[in-house]
Amino acid sequence: MSINDWNTIFLIFVLLLIAGYVYLLQERITKLEERQDIQQKINDSLIDTCTRLLRSYLAQQQKSQDTAVRVKDMSKTTL
Repeated sequence: MSINDWNTIFLIFVLLLIAGYVYLLQERITKLEERQDIQQKINDSLIDTCTRLLRSYLAQQQKSQDTAVRVKDMSKTTL
């Protein structure tokens, strides 16, 4: 085999290594994107849950305040 044949074989080997590396990078990027999508869904769900809990808490506080004001008003009128 001549030097040109060895150079060609070496070049093909290097190109196959580069192609394999690019493939592995694409797989890793895909997995990271999927993980990011899952994390975004979890974050959205947590935000929705916290928002609902906060609204419920604020509504309960408002009811308690309204009740306290009514009781106070009732006690003033009965005196």
